[in-house]
Formats: sequence, C-alpha cells, structure tokens
Amino acid sequence: ITLFNNAGIVDPIAPVGSLDAAAIEKNITINLIAPMLLTNSFIELAGDFKGKLKVINISSGVAERPIASWSAYSAAKAGLNNYSECLAQELPQNAEVYSCNPGLIDTEMQGNIRNAGGENFSEVERFKEFKKAGQLATPATVAKNILKETYI
Repeated sequence: ITLFNNAGIVDPIAPVGSLDAAAIEKNITINLIAPMLLTNSFIELAGDFKGKLKVINISSGVAERPIASWSAYSAAKAGLNNYSECLAQELPQNAEVYSCNPGLIDTEMQGNIRNAGGENFSEVERFKEFKKAGQLATPATVAKNILKETYI
C-alpha cells in the first residue's frame, strides 16, 4: 500500500515582512501539516498490515537550497524532508519512506512562479527562461521516474 503526498503550493512569493499571515499559514498547512496528518492516519489505519507499506513525499530542491521570496515554501519542504527522515526511523520493517525532489516540472505552480512580479521575486526571469528553453519536465515523465525510483 502506497501513500503519495504530492499536493503543494509555492505562494506566497514575496520577501519576509510583506507576507500575508493567512497565506503563510495556508502554505505550511498544504506543504507540511497535511502530509504529516495524512501519513499519521495512513500508518494508524495500516495497523498490523504485513505487506509492504510506502510513503512517498514530494519535496523540492528549495528544501536544501532556499530561494529568496519563497520562505514559506522553502521552510515547509525542509520540514517535510526532516519529517520523512524521522518517519523512516519510526516505521516498521515492512515500510519504506521516500522524499523525492522532482526537479522543474511544467505545472500550474511554475506558471504562478513566472507570473510573480519582479518586485516580489528577483529570479522571475530565470524561471521564465527555464520554460522558454524547454527545461521543464512533463508531469508524466516525472511520475514515471518517481515510480521507477521507488520500485512501484
């Protein structure tokens, strides 16, 4: 039985000091709290299941290489990585945990990043160039790679 924690949002994209408190809370809830709650329920419901259990958390490169104006997203994904490491220590022998950094993917989130104003996000042009240069992977390609990596 496999649990995929894949939902994520990058917003708010803005420097610290100009962030909306509700937007920070939404980001942390979706990117960190929800995967923790879902995983907790998953493990509880699995109970004495003897087959293979897998938890796959979709993280981000910003968990280890933060980007200015993405403080909530960077912090949440770093927290998800740390949570995954703790989880791996706690789970029974029949369980595996993966925290995957899927790289740049051509998703709605990337569109939001490219639409961020330069006044809030100094690297916006770099992300526009990733799209223009065809450096964004398709979601299907990334999904196949994750499935291959995690032996599903």
